[in-house]
Amino acid sequence: MKLWILSVLLVIFVAGSTYLSADTLPDEAIQQMLLLPSRVIIDVRTTAEYQQGHIKEALLIPFDQIENRISQSVPSKETPLLVYCRSGNRANIAKESLEKLGYVQVYNLGGYEGVKKVYVNPDHSTGAPPTKKRLKKS
Repeated sequence: MKLWILSVLLVIFVAGSTYLSADTLPDEAIQQMLLLPSRVIIDVRTTAEYQQGHIKEALLIPFDQIENRISQSVPSKETPLLVYCRSGNRANIAKESLEKLGYVQVYNLGGYEGVKKVYVNPDHSTGAPPTKKRLKKS
């Protein structure tokens, strides 16, 4: 497990990012982080943005509420937390807040559009909301 986490961190380091972002990280690094065991994906956008489309497994905790709400959803500070927003800026603010609270594995995945292009749900569908092409006719 530790070796696997170290390899993910090495990929991140090689990417040369000042903070983790889907806009600067290779797709493979994001995919590896999404495969972390027991990880929790957190959408830190507004409710309206979340309702327009989100990663299927993502919890909605807006960045300005994360300090007050995170312990209810994720009590263990060892749990890998993957945060995203629209562009990565609010996710970075949330990441810093979570680290100040003592969470030790917090990763900023960047923007929703970048994350959804590499995300695959456990049922092997993408994280994007259904489109007319993907809707099945009854």
